[in-house]
Amino acid sequence: MLPEYVFDIAQPEKNPTTLPEVQTLMDGVTIGGRGLRMYKQALNIGDAWSMLLRFVEAGTFTVTKEMFHKMNALVAKVESLEWGKFRTGSVGIAGTEYYEASLAGIRGDIRSRNRDYTRLLQCRGKSY
Repeated sequence: MLPEYVFDIAQPEKNPTTLPEVQTLMDGVTIGGRGLRMYKQALNIGDAWSMLLRFVEAGTFTVTKEMFHKMNALVAKVESLEWGKFRTGSVGIAGTEYYEASLAGIRGDIRSRNRDYTRLLQCRGKSY
């Protein structure tokens, strides 16, 4: 399942690796003809997914600034000018109309989604 997650996240980044290539790469084997940047991006995404799953399985995942920084430090390593922290300029999300020019707006979105996530966790056992 992890290779599928990595593949799905890499595609909007215009990473041309195929799902079988991602699976092979995550098994530790490289594929000829692909650039090192494409490999590194897929491996970074895989590392971030693995960390996320460890936190979720341990019951310690929360949507916080610190968690975002940990995830971003893995995903964006060598992909952006700075990684492991919030950008200081405007932010947009590829494939969407979302654009936020202020850090305060982004913080509000994170707080709102954290409340939704917490409510979801509280209801998790009640809906069965």
